[in-house]
Amino acid sequence: MLTSREKPKEIASLELSSNLVYSRTLEGLEKNECKILFESIFQEKNFAGTENEWATEDEWEKLCKHYAGNPLALKIAAAGIADLFSGNISEFLKSLEEGPAVFVDIRDLLDQQFNRLSDLEKKIMYWVAINRTVTLAELREDIIPRESQPRLLEALEYLRRRFLIASAKALLNSAEVGFTQPAVVMEYMIDKLVKAVCEEIRTQSFHLFNSYALIKATVQDYRTTAQDHIQATQHRLILEPVADCLRGLVDNSNVNSIRDWATQVLSNSVNSNYQDIQLEIF
Repeated sequence: MLTSREKPKEIASLELSSNLVYSRTLEGLEKNECKILFESIFQEKNFAGTENEWATEDEWEKLCKHYAGNPLALKIAAAGIADLFSGNISEFLKSLEEGPAVFVDIRDLLDQQFNRLSDLEKKIMYWVAINRTVTLAELREDIIPRESQPRLLEALEYLRRRFLIASAKALLNSAEVGFTQPAVVMEYMIDKLVKAVCEEIRTQSFHLFNSYALIKATVQDYRTTAQDHIQATQHRLILEPVADCLRGLVDNSNVNSIRDWATQVLSNSVNSNYQDIQLEIF
């Protein structure tokens, strides 16, 4: 018996050619199983109370869904909620609304996964996180240089086998298949993007800043409520932290200093990020 976070290609081939090889995908934990896991962690830390006192049914559902039912991620989260939020699941869920809250051990686990990806797979991970839900056609438009559809599909399948992306309904056409990420993976990718862009601004060595849009522009005539919500989320989770980073590098009390420094450092940007940051700061 072999267990793995991803299905090796060799196993997939053997399944087709032999009746002796089978594979089974283990789904994430259900809500009641999440409760049992949290109860065991909280009891180890001597927290009094019951599952109904720790969270409502809706909060349990939201918490389990946030980590896609991943037992290891939930175990790490339970310990973190116990230590940092005194077991208050409601407060933890509220903190998620303010921005990414990825525990160190989960970040280490995702770092291992991310570092093993190819350049194309990393590009897909960033663009899916920025778009939050994206179609194959949108990915082909976003990724530069352009990739062939077979290569893109192969990379998407590889990421899906690792549970780093999942299928989702597209925004404009519910019949069209889109791609998204488990919430904790998306938080990790957004946090990674923001930190990397801030470091590039500090060192004036631009790669991600020139390669990815901090906010995706949408043609006004085709905007939807869902797209407005996504752009507002991009503004709150990506653009605002990057703008704060820029303010921190220059004297906050002197707007002219910030403008002059930003103009000097960022004006050579090949995309709209410089203009977006200007609008955010000034």
